[in-house]
Amino acid sequence: MEHLRHLHDDMVANNVNSSVFNTIYNAHEFSCIFIKGTTNHQLYITTVENNPHTIWVTIGADFQAPNHLDNEFYVVLANYLGFTGSSNNRFYPINFFEEFDNHIPMHHVATPAVATMIAIICNARNVPDADKIYFVGWRKNSDGQQVSPENYLKTLAIVGEEVARNLRENNISSRWSDIPHDEQLHQINQYENIL
Repeated sequence: MEHLRHLHDDMVANNVNSSVFNTIYNAHEFSCIFIKGTTNHQLYITTVENNPHTIWVTIGADFQAPNHLDNEFYVVLANYLGFTGSSNNRFYPINFFEEFDNHIPMHHVATPAVATMIAIICNARNVPDADKIYFVGWRKNSDGQQVSPENYLKTLAIVGEEVARNLRENNISSRWSDIPHDEQLHQINQYENIL
């Protein structure tokens, strides 16, 4: 996926962890978020319709087009694109991603709002506490507690893979609220105080 690779390189050059973009593929509109990692990257693709659905895929460091989707995501995407499942009209994920790549911008234009990005990640991955999308700070977990996989995903989205891994190794979780005025975005880079 060469366009995605160029977008990634532009994000690295501009010290950006996530990028949001809209695109149209075969007359179907999509809203996308790309989150760069150290080894693997995350691509979230949301259908734009009355009942939107988000699929996510891991993109490796080689930027190869994914050739497989979880069944739930496969069905959602195939239906949205109008594939019927007959032998003459079968949906192949690798073909979709290879062609979809041509519609991905090669330069970073906008960074998604934290709450928007977290809401999409939570909904796509069925994360518990999906309503808690407003960042409020950091917490050093006590002995016997550890960073949950769901919390790690949220942390990864806001600080990137290297910092998220370091925080998890030091047993530090991000804290979230479902109340908008609780949001404390200025605290995002304050994790060093408790490392």
